[in-house]
Amino acid sequence: MKQGPQLGLRAPGVSVRPGRAPYVVGHNLIKAHAEAWHLYNETFRAKQGGLISITINSDWAEPRNPHNQEDVEAARRYLQFLLGWFAHPIFKNGDYNEVMKKRIRERSLAQGLKKSRLPEFTESEKQRIKGTYDYFGLNHYTTVLAYNLNYPAGVMSYDSDRGVASVSDRSWLNSGSAWLKVTPFGFRKLLRWIKEEYNDPPIYVTENGISERGAFNFNDTWRTHYHRSYINEALKAVVLDGVDLRGYTAWTLMDNFEWAVGFDERFGFYHVNFTDPNLPRRPKASARFYSQIINCNGFPDPATGSHPCLEPEPEGTVAPTDTAPAPPESVHFLGLELTSHSAETGLYVQFALCVVVVLVLALLAYKYGKLSKRSRKRKHMELHKL
Repeated sequence: MKQGPQLGLRAPGVSVRPGRAPYVVGHNLIKAHAEAWHLYNETFRAKQGGLISITINSDWAEPRNPHNQEDVEAARRYLQFLLGWFAHPIFKNGDYNEVMKKRIRERSLAQGLKKSRLPEFTESEKQRIKGTYDYFGLNHYTTVLAYNLNYPAGVMSYDSDRGVASVSDRSWLNSGSAWLKVTPFGFRKLLRWIKEEYNDPPIYVTENGISERGAFNFNDTWRTHYHRSYINEALKAVVLDGVDLRGYTAWTLMDNFEWAVGFDERFGFYHVNFTDPNLPRRPKASARFYSQIINCNGFPDPATGSHPCLEPEPEGTVAPTDTAPAPPESVHFLGLELTSHSAETGLYVQFALCVVVVLVLALLAYKYGKLSKRSRKRKHMELHKL
């Protein structure tokens, strides 16, 4: 949320009142969500039998120094100001969490304001918002190390209200995005935290993936490693922590337009050639790996022997390679340089024309013979009369 009305890095690309606008936008978003949920629940659910909810994007936050209480509290604030901002009203009591309310109220009063910059829900709005979910939608990519950061009292912004800064561990693997570090352990911790914080809701992971930037390589081993590691942590959350995880969706099937970075950062299992008007798609190595996970519905145990889902693909399937497709072969045909396909088509057309010409000549010969016979018969009759 702060990327738009506070920093102006997302649509609509403006930044005004950074200490107020993010909260006003978030406030209206939560109320609008509640109305959409009630509309579906009362009008369409009985007929369609669908599910409706909200998806929240969140990192996991670890204290930079787990032995420093300020860092421990900073990690807690990081989560409550990010995921808890929207989850607490919807999945708990219809109101904002106490961490946000207390911090923003105290800083607002210290800045000479008469009330908190965080808007308040009415009692009727709280009742309208509470419980407007059928599942918990979660987008998750990475983890940060959080630590306390005290901003000057006069600074009005989301970041200053939160009072948290974050870094990453230098040992964490990089990606094509500066903000995304490979940290699978945080995925399990976040899923478990949602279970404990919001009374064990059913969870659907709606986004999870890794980007690349720069020179392209179809053998994207880093993406295979990322998804294997993250999905394995999700499996641990289900089996060992009892998390009610109902579904997982990778981001994304194919390379696409990624917000302000355009086509520079690619998350897809399928490569898209954006310089070709036809936008051809070709599978990366990770596509085959992910399809095996889907076919097997997880990770087969090698100790149990061969598993049908791991059998080789039937002949005729095209495996991803890191070489460009060979250009079509060209041949000389009727003095022209054509592709083999075009030459083949031309040959068929030429053959058809030859058949037509032969039929026409045969028909003409038949008619000519018939006329010639009649002419000879007529002359014979005239001679007979004489």
